[in-house]
Amino acid sequence: MMNENVMRLSLVGEISGVGMWDYEPLSNTLVWDDAMFTMFGRSPAPAVSLFDIWKTSLLPEDLPGAEAALRDALSGARPLDTTYRIRRKDGEIRVILTRGRLHVDETGTPLRLIGVSRDITAQIQSEHALRDNERFLQILANVIPGMVGYWTYEQQCAFTNNEYMSWLGKRPEEILGLHMRDLLGGDLFQANEPFILRALKGEAQHFERSLKTAGGAQSHTLTHYIPDIDGAQVRGFYELVSDVTELKQTQFQLEELNTVLQQRTEEAESANAAKSRFLANMSHEIRTPMNAILGLLQLLKRTELSPRQQDYLEKAQLASRSLLNILNDILDFSKIEAGRMELETTSFRPDELMRTLALFLSPVVEGINVKLLFDIDADLPPVLQGDALRLQQVLLNLAGNAVKFTPQGQVVVSLRAVAITSGRVDVEFSVTDTGIGIPQDKLESIFEGFVQAESSTTRRYGGSGLGLAISRRLVQLMGGELEVESTPGRGSRFHFTVAFSPGSDSQTMDLHQRPSCESDVLGRRCLQGMRLLVVEDNSINRQVAQELLSQEGAHVVSVSNGPRAIEMVAATHPLFDAVLMDIHMPVMDGYTVTRQIRELPGMLELPIIAMTANALPDDRQKCIAEGMNDYVAKPIEMETLAAVLMTHCRGAANAGSALSQEYTDEPGIDLHKALTRLNNNRTLYARLAREFTMEQAGVVERVRRQVLQGLFNTGADELHTLKGVSATLGATTLSRCAADTESVLRANPEPDSCTALLHDLERQLFDTCASLLRVADELDLPDNPAENGVGPEAPMDRGEFAALLDDLELLLRSGNMRAVQKYDDIQQMCEKKLLQQLIPMNEAMRRLDFPAAAAQCRTMRERLLQ
Repeated sequence: MMNENVMRLSLVGEISGVGMWDYEPLSNTLVWDDAMFTMFGRSPAPAVSLFDIWKTSLLPEDLPGAEAALRDALSGARPLDTTYRIRRKDGEIRVILTRGRLHVDETGTPLRLIGVSRDITAQIQSEHALRDNERFLQILANVIPGMVGYWTYEQQCAFTNNEYMSWLGKRPEEILGLHMRDLLGGDLFQANEPFILRALKGEAQHFERSLKTAGGAQSHTLTHYIPDIDGAQVRGFYELVSDVTELKQTQFQLEELNTVLQQRTEEAESANAAKSRFLANMSHEIRTPMNAILGLLQLLKRTELSPRQQDYLEKAQLASRSLLNILNDILDFSKIEAGRMELETTSFRPDELMRTLALFLSPVVEGINVKLLFDIDADLPPVLQGDALRLQQVLLNLAGNAVKFTPQGQVVVSLRAVAITSGRVDVEFSVTDTGIGIPQDKLESIFEGFVQAESSTTRRYGGSGLGLAISRRLVQLMGGELEVESTPGRGSRFHFTVAFSPGSDSQTMDLHQRPSCESDVLGRRCLQGMRLLVVEDNSINRQVAQELLSQEGAHVVSVSNGPRAIEMVAATHPLFDAVLMDIHMPVMDGYTVTRQIRELPGMLELPIIAMTANALPDDRQKCIAEGMNDYVAKPIEMETLAAVLMTHCRGAANAGSALSQEYTDEPGIDLHKALTRLNNNRTLYARLAREFTMEQAGVVERVRRQVLQGLFNTGADELHTLKGVSATLGATTLSRCAADTESVLRANPEPDSCTALLHDLERQLFDTCASLLRVADELDLPDNPAENGVGPEAPMDRGEFAALLDDLELLLRSGNMRAVQKYDDIQQMCEKKLLQQLIPMNEAMRRLDFPAAAAQCRTMRERLLQ
């Protein structure tokens, strides 16, 4: 039975890789089972002592320890439990774990030591490999610039790197086993807990956190929690905390820089928008008085002038147009800079382009020793498609400069076909002169804005220095490049090549396609019979338009604001052949007026022409989009305006003429000078004088209130208007008084110091208004207003006339000064036959006796309807 048990035990040992042995110390006899022989790489040999085999198999350095463990076991000090290395017979080194128990007799004498041995070489190798891996990972973790750790599902630390020492002031071994709350502290743990819980649910977490280091420094960190998932179970999570303080500071700096950049961008955009607004306002503010100046010069030109006066007039016109050209250059340059310059494509004839150029330049070369020559390639197609007006602008600038800088010699404008295909024509344009030339170091700078070849050029030759800059940009928009070759003292050659598409004669745009007033050489006025409504808030420009149009044969009615224009059109339909519409008006802008007129029955076809100082991009397109038919920019050229009107409308009413009478001067009024400005139109002066008394009567009281409120500039603006309008009417004393008071207000004085000035101004205004009314009474024609040439010949029935009288009576009885304008409008609108009914009212209206005028109005209405 014992032998069977031994056999079973031996079999179990063999299966498990464990060898059994039995050692009797008294006889020094060692017995091995088969597994032991296999383990030591030996074969059973009865003649050989197994104890000696055991000892000699141990590596020399491990033998002392093994023998000491054996002695301790035999002495009963402790059980045998030792590990040692052996060298097998085949030379292989193995690691053996040996354990045994001592059996003694009744006296305690050792009888035998029985034990087992197991080859643990593979286990030791695995442990070494694991330790190597752990050491490698630890080294790797320690060199990572951040905290690296592992937290169990119970939120206890199982691994950290040395970086924890820098951040938290604890060594890794001090952290192992700690709960995360104990390590981070309550506040930080509470902040991180939502991320921890999500990580323990298997969701990776990434977040930023501000941490304070053990040294007290505040740092920005980027934290990652990476779940450790084994199958479906989360065992814990890895932690990586990176110091991103420098990156964050860089980010903050970049954000600050971006903020500053955004501010700079917004400031630049704001500045650009302000510049655009300034240019728009400047254009409007300059063109408005320029329109008056050029218009009055046109009116003056049509009067009898002495040779000296004619010379003065021509020089004034030349100076005015030079100023206008500079303004146009600035606006064009602004459009190009803002990227808002757009080209149009139309068909045009190159030979017609050259004829137009010659027409413009002929007066320039007249009287100087310069020949202007044109050379057109015979192979050039007769019709091209492109922006003829902008091309003309470039050539006019180049040729004009060439003439300007050529004291004597010639200027040649050349057009040459460089390449011609079925759908494309490359044309080289060149302007060659024999003038002063340009130094080599200035050839590029001349194309910059506001730059000329030498600083003295502006003084010697004039100009804004924008022409070449604008020309180069326009050529670039056309797809070419403006280039120059020049030799000082011998001349210059400017040239560029642009591609065009061939066009057809049927599509050709004639640069002078509009009908011309100049062509009417038989003395017939070109607007004869047209009935026009002028809507203009500026009284001088309103006067200029009315006078110029009237002199061309048109019958003109003018109003000062949009609502009045709508009322006039609605009440007199179909009286007017066209409406000339200002855009910027204080009560209602021209766009709104146009839209409301278009909504009136039968007004969709009424020609409405924009007549405005707006000259920035898209102005014409906006006018057309708002329902207008055409656009004429101020200053108004009468020929251009007449051509536009003849293009869009025809009329059939006649204008009258003014009579004359003697007059006497009033104190403070230079009537002779004022009438000279108005081409001696006394009826017009009388009307303007009465309008002045109505519009300016309360100006001093308004200024007084503004001064008390501290609105000195607002008050000064009111006085500025008073100064200008009174000067126009020849009220020189009032104009000077208004100018003096304006200067005081511009200095932001104490309100009390203005009391006396405003009192004197008010007294002067009262005296001037009285004088103007007396002058107006004297200048007005004494008899039938129908003989004054007012009133259209279009029929108006008695019912319509009675309705107008009703409106007038309401205004008169309420004391509304609009009654004066209403009465004037009725005179302008009504036919001569009905105007006979107004004769009894003239004297009352001249005296501004509204009650008497209202009574006359009621009497006339009742008589009219009988």
